[in-house]
Amino acid sequence: MDIMIFENLRFSLFYEEMLKFNFKIFIVPVCREGHCLQIGSLCDILAAGKDHTYTACAGKGKDEMLRMDHFNFNVLNQEKSLEFYRQALDFVPKRTMEAADGSFRLVFIGNDDAPFCLELTWLRDRTEPYDLGEGEIHLGIVTDRFEEMHRRHEQMGIICFENTQLGVYFIEDPDGYWIEIIPERK
Repeated sequence: MDIMIFENLRFSLFYEEMLKFNFKIFIVPVCREGHCLQIGSLCDILAAGKDHTYTACAGKGKDEMLRMDHFNFNVLNQEKSLEFYRQALDFVPKRTMEAADGSFRLVFIGNDDAPFCLELTWLRDRTEPYDLGEGEIHLGIVTDRFEEMHRRHEQMGIICFENTQLGVYFIEDPDGYWIEIIPERK
């Protein structure tokens, strides 16, 4: 059971989306300063059967919850990139945002296994490939289907580097971004 702790009702818009991930939803009252009111020990409340606990507010003087939400890749051809990620990683669009004037479109892609998304940003006026610097930036994906994914990526011809010593490999997307494929460590 995964548990999501919301600090107040302003997060209720995400309620239906969280239910898709089988989260138990708790609404925690907050004070005027936005900090959680004392409601007793969460450990006592959640002691039975919890796997993960995320707290949205820890109060003054304590670490507040930070959660990775998405990472951005700017892409030259969004349709080509969407097809690549669908074929290579089974990622599908989760949500889309588009400028009213059509100057940009953001497509957040992912799968049902994790709430984290990859944002593919397309800019209408961009005509040249993006400069990825020294190419030292990459995205890491963990899979419990490592061998199956490796065979698929070999067939697609997209493996750009293998590190057999570490037991990982990298694929390259249409814009030159590298994605590290990591076997699930049990």
